Amino acid sequence: MKNGFLLIAGILLVACSDFAKKDQLIKITDLQKKISALEGQVTKNKIAKISEIKLATSEVELRIKKNLYLDTINMELGKKMDDYKVMRRSFEPLAKSYSQLIKGINEERLALKNLKLDVQNGEGERGKYNEYIAFETNKTNQLTTLMEAYISYKEETMKTYFRLHPSLDSLSRTLQKE
Repeated sequence: MKNGFLLIAGILLVACSDFAKKDQLIKITDLQKKISALEGQVTKNKIAKISEIKLATSEVELRIKKNLYLDTINMELGKKMDDYKVMRRSFEPLAKSYSQLIKGINEERLALKNLKLDVQNGEGERGKYNEYIAFETNKTNQLTTLMEAYISYKEETMKTYFRLHPSLDSLSRTLQKE
């Protein structure tokens, strides 16, 4: 009787741990899918040819500085130039944010892979698996927030670029010819 009770208790314990293991693996797989989707969004929002854009904007600003001599203050042009300078200076932080996001995504992908292997193989502290999953969920959410901020900042910067660059580039080339 005593052995029968121990056998049933052992079976229940194994069955419960299998349910927890399946749930944990599902959560980790969901996080891996979120990381892949996040990487896709970040990659899709990469600024193509950012170094060329930075160079072009610097050249426009330099041509205007060298060739524009005004007797009076042109408020409209001054506002455009201020916005243009702010936009030009935004490309470096955008490039850095992009690199940090890609690095964070790769690190998180590796952490999730290792956690999934630990759960599958029953390695490490099994009692802390849920804590580890919660920690990785928090990191994934932070990466999502950073990605959203990056996209917003990038869209604002590129909107300013497309609004101001053609007219200021044309002005700078006209001034250079004079």
